[in-house]
Amino acid sequence: MSHSEDFTQKLKSVYRLAYFQRIIRGILRLLWLGLLGYTSGLILEFTLNNDLKPSIKWVLASLLGCIGFYRVVFPVVSLKQFLWRLDRLLGKKEQLSTAFEYMNANQNPIAVALIKDVAAMIPEIHRTLRRKGWKIGAEIDYLMISFAILALVLLITMPTLTLSADYGVDIPSLKPEKEE
Repeated sequence: MSHSEDFTQKLKSVYRLAYFQRIIRGILRLLWLGLLGYTSGLILEFTLNNDLKPSIKWVLASLLGCIGFYRVVFPVVSLKQFLWRLDRLLGKKEQLSTAFEYMNANQNPIAVALIKDVAAMIPEIHRTLRRKGWKIGAEIDYLMISFAILALVLLITMPTLTLSADYGVDIPSLKPEKEE
């Protein structure tokens, strides 16, 4: 394997890690948007006095969930764009993207030195992405808020429990006590 192919493989491994993290964020976004869709279906059902079909809640949950997941299914970021963004996020002053552009310039000693420097940085970049690149804190917060809203709506719309003839329970009447 040549030096440029090894360098490309290292860059692609960083790209795959970031894509996996993006999938996890997309799944969390799908969950909380789906919960909000289901909750909005419950609210519609409650406000329209149960005139909706039961499947409308699941349709709303699916539609809202898919809106949050489309960026994972249809990635629009190329490796070059990803490296440029990574340069900006990590403060590398366009070293990654420049090394990727001049990867095949074997005659230029400056480009070769830049590629070697960036190749030495890639393990640290990989560790940094593994530790800090997830950015799922906001998604988890939104998921918890969605669960809380769903629980609140379920508590509000829950029918009250009464013992009556509707439930098949016959409650005997109390007999008055005999007076002495």
